[in-house]
Amino acid sequence: GALRVDLEQEGRLRGLFAFWHTLRLFQREEKILLRDLPGILKTIDAVCADQLLPAAMDIAEVHGMPAAVLCNALPLNLDPAVPPFVTTWGPADTSKWRRLRNRAANIAIVAAAAPLYLVLNRYRAANGLSRHRASSAQAVGHIQVTQIPIFVDFPRTTLPDHFFYTAPWHESDRDCGVAFPWDRLDGRPIIYAAFGSVQTRLQSL
Repeated sequence: GALRVDLEQEGRLRGLFAFWHTLRLFQREEKILLRDLPGILKTIDAVCADQLLPAAMDIAEVHGMPAAVLCNALPLNLDPAVPPFVTTWGPADTSKWRRLRNRAANIAIVAAAAPLYLVLNRYRAANGLSRHRASSAQAVGHIQVTQIPIFVDFPRTTLPDHFFYTAPWHESDRDCGVAFPWDRLDGRPIIYAAFGSVQTRLQSL
């Protein structure tokens, strides 16, 4: 029940408070996975896990199981051409300054996640695996898939070869009864916004 309480608290936070709380939440989830998941692996054939749960990939690697990374949120693969997922910046395009800014922010994100990877690397070392590094963590799994179409994402330059764009993961006829005002699409830029599944208690947003 602890994770439910944490998620409810997460839904009321914003800014850096939400960021640090999220890191603590992920660290707790990883510890739970490392404790409980190995005991149930004999009942499954493969592992499909959210990109935010790298412990599942490590456990699958230790046990020699096929593993798929699912980007249920935006793809979190760090890329100097793409604004970090915790920012509101635009794309880097060809700007050297923006790429440098993105690299610096990515380094800060990796540093902030150090406590999480400390837990994972202890598990990996105990099972004879090499340590995670920022680059290797971006290429885990036998396949990586994201539910956003490629034209919705920023133009990325460092995705692994086993990364694939798909379409939203829901029943094909789910939205048939929802009317959409197609006549209002007159050539102006379209903005897609989603509140996600966690931080939905911020009434000001």
